[in-house]
Amino acid sequence: MSKRRLIASLGVFGCLTIVSTVRADPIADFYSKTQMHYIVGNGAGGGYDSYVRTMARYMGKYIPGNPTHIVENMPGAGGIRAAAYIFNVAPKDGSVMGSVTSASATEPLFGNTQAKYETAKFTWIGNIDESDATCITVASSGVADFKDVLAKETIFGATGAGGATVQHVAGLVNLLGAKIKLVSGYKGMADLNLALQRGEIQAYCGIPFSELKGHRGAELQSGTLKILIQMAADKPAEIADVPSVLDFTKTEEDREVADLVFGRLVLGRPILAPPDLPADRRQALRTAFMKTMSDPDFIADMQQQKLEFSPSSGEDVERTIKRFAGYPPAVIARAKALMKED
Repeated sequence: MSKRRLIASLGVFGCLTIVSTVRADPIADFYSKTQMHYIVGNGAGGGYDSYVRTMARYMGKYIPGNPTHIVENMPGAGGIRAAAYIFNVAPKDGSVMGSVTSASATEPLFGNTQAKYETAKFTWIGNIDESDATCITVASSGVADFKDVLAKETIFGATGAGGATVQHVAGLVNLLGAKIKLVSGYKGMADLNLALQRGEIQAYCGIPFSELKGHRGAELQSGTLKILIQMAADKPAEIADVPSVLDFTKTEEDREVADLVFGRLVLGRPILAPPDLPADRRQALRTAFMKTMSDPDFIADMQQQKLEFSPSSGEDVERTIKRFAGYPPAVIARAKALMKED
């Protein structure tokens, strides 16, 4: 073979090698032709919406093939509507992810027949913010601290029946004996906050401390906004003086029940996808999620919006779900009963 023909052959071989390499990445090939859909189980303008939209702006560059994205809001039934859509209707090809409240994501563990999905079978991509749930009031409400809620009737607001705003109140009433009158039906946290400012209600639950710290830190510092009670076992240092619901439990079973009722908000901003995703696409999305969480531009964007975040991996979320599901049936049954409105 002549030198010229050898060089030409090597050139063809090199091109074939490049083409073969490109074709050997089916994940990039799929996502380069795909538009990602992010489903938010809450209304536009709230905390969940802000977190997901910010994540979506940066995550595409870490998914092989760099897909474009669209964010869709699908509020309803405290997040159950969106969770059911993601589980039952959305394509199981890795083109759809979403975010719903931790309460709605775990509803099937408690036998909610309206939640037509299985918590453990979702593909868990990650969690943007491990957070402590709180109940809040304002200085003008006449409620000084949680002891007042235990002593006299206090008006709390709430959204849909499937969310923490209702379930946490029910838990406070049934587990701790709080004297609460619940007014439900508000569309979201923005409406609850407006009702609180207007004096329609005196308090509401289910808001993460990270959101308060990021968006309403000045109000907390001035005392115009107050945290009545928090739900975590490990209190954030900034609010170590605020009582935890666990401070009022008396037995180990009470603590386990409280973990189920209140502790689920540790899944502050979970990102999930339909079940049965191809393993390689599941891993690609999980890897892209964690890379996004450390992206300097993403971090700067979150800081500019005053969105606090403390991410965890999809594998960590799976372990947390297994912990909740692993409690004895008697504990789960009691937790379920406590979360029902009287």
